[in-house]
Amino acid sequence: METYMTAPQVAREFGVNTPTVRRYIVKGELPAARVGRNFVVTKSDVEVFMNLRKDAWDVERIERDAMRQGRRARSRRRR
Repeated sequence: METYMTAPQVAREFGVNTPTVRRYIVKGELPAARVGRNFVVTKSDVEVFMNLRKDAWDVERIERDAMRQGRRARSRRRR
């Protein structure tokens, strides 16, 4: 049987605020079903989403680090 989580439970697991989780759901990045006024997400969908976000965070970090390295190189040449 599938395990379900509410948006606040997902937020606690991610370490983010509940509105952030709802934003992911509304944007379609995190699949969810509506039960009354609440969203429920399957545990397996949360795990898939976390892995995708982790990969995206790694790419963002690599790009950010590369930009910083580029700025350092340019600032050294100006001296």
